[in-house]
Amino acid sequence: VLATGVQKVSENIEAQQVLNTAVDPLTDRPLGIGAIAVGAMQASAYYFKYNRRIEEYMALVASKNRINALRNPVSHLQIRLTPEEALMSPYLIWPIKLADSCPSSDGAVSVVMVSDRAAKRIGNAHAWVKAVDYIADTYWFGTKSDPADWTNLALLARRIYRKAGVRDPYRFFDVMELYDAFSIQEILEYEALNLAPPGQGTRLLEEGVTEFHGQLPVNPSGGVLSSNPVGVTGLWRFAEAALQVMGRAGEHQVKGVQRALAHAWGGALQFHALAILSSSPE
Repeated sequence: VLATGVQKVSENIEAQQVLNTAVDPLTDRPLGIGAIAVGAMQASAYYFKYNRRIEEYMALVASKNRINALRNPVSHLQIRLTPEEALMSPYLIWPIKLADSCPSSDGAVSVVMVSDRAAKRIGNAHAWVKAVDYIADTYWFGTKSDPADWTNLALLARRIYRKAGVRDPYRFFDVMELYDAFSIQEILEYEALNLAPPGQGTRLLEEGVTEFHGQLPVNPSGGVLSSNPVGVTGLWRFAEAALQVMGRAGEHQVKGVQRALAHAWGGALQFHALAILSSSPE
């Protein structure tokens, strides 16, 4: 099976306006809720509920992933960004700054999936899919759970962890590719994926846990903050995780990767998908 996707956002100079139509035209769009406003809503909710210094931690995410992207020759943005520079970038919608936001990119991704029997016959290094799961939440923002906590992703993580026998994600996974359209989202994902308790995902950034050479590297490819061919960005996370477990990620290869987690979200924050990949069939 060939799964492929192509996105050429550059052909539409009004791409952001198109993306803003993802929200309900009667209940949400008149309030000015669009793609960037969604990230700002998550960040402001986190600010008031958990941490008034969240902008500083978002800057650490932005810097980490942009520096990671310098190792990835197919990354859209190639920027050596410091946390201080990220903090000085202009606001789009408070507290989201330009540095906290993903680009709109052109790109294409293809993944070939075969049976385990065919994979063994081919004989090359493979990425073995250990578990895949997804979840859908309510569409309307007024009926969603607290935007400071990604509750539906946390539910999905618990479910797929049970399927794959994951008791401690730090011991089980060697790398993660997460969908970070805005820097706040990577912090929310740390917490939803049980890497930190609610409100304490920022500790991972303080301690360097998710850096390229950290205990559990997150987004060594540069993540969505560095490349965002919108319609195929989720598949890109899967492909990057596959390259890691196959040992074929090139300059952004993390050493000794045996298992990886790939994550994608979509729609108006209501969809999430997770995939667990391994370097061996066992």
